[in-house]
Amino acid sequence: VKLWSIPNKFENSLEDSGENVRCLTTSRNNSYLIIGREDKRVLVWNMNSNTLEHTFTGHEGEVLAVAISPDDKFVLSASADKSIKVWNRQSGYLEKTVFEHRERVRSLAFNSSGKLFASVSDDHECKIFDIDTFKLRHSFEAHSSEVVSVLFTAEDFLVTGGRDKKINIWRPDTFELSGAVTPLPAAVQRIVPTSEAARILVSLANGTIVRIDIK
Repeated sequence: VKLWSIPNKFENSLEDSGENVRCLTTSRNNSYLIIGREDKRVLVWNMNSNTLEHTFTGHEGEVLAVAISPDDKFVLSASADKSIKVWNRQSGYLEKTVFEHRERVRSLAFNSSGKLFASVSDDHECKIFDIDTFKLRHSFEAHSSEVVSVLFTAEDFLVTGGRDKKINIWRPDTFELSGAVTPLPAAVQRIVPTSEAARILVSLANGTIVRIDIK
């Protein structure tokens, strides 16, 4: 993994022997970098000290998604083994393994308070969990095909993207469908936030990036 500052200034390289990186994310204050690997491991890098803080193991398939809570307390990892694991970042302890999806889990996201997290899967479903109890709060069919990306906006609207060439927007708290952007030119690959609270960027399978305003 190589770290760059903008514009195009090389800062650092994080070396670790292992198979391909499949996903990564940073904490809100950029103090931690979480990396999910094809070899089923999750790495937690402390960016302030440039050291590997933890290596989490236990998944039985490649790690496809990672997330870290807003307070840096919990790290989530999701895998081709259909599970979600909740790790305590400070202690390195595995808090919970959740099996609620029927197919591989593709993406994870915390809401703004860090009290809820969402997961999406090849089983077409989105699930919402309580981080304090690890209980399932909501479960619904989000798309007509594989759901590959999920995001909470700053106002806690839930956004999901699928291979059905759709972006769906769900209301906070009730998670009822609020709106949709369809048809897109190609299947969704990833949804990312921007510095503007009501705007997201969506990368598509045809190599294009679409800007969407959440009303």
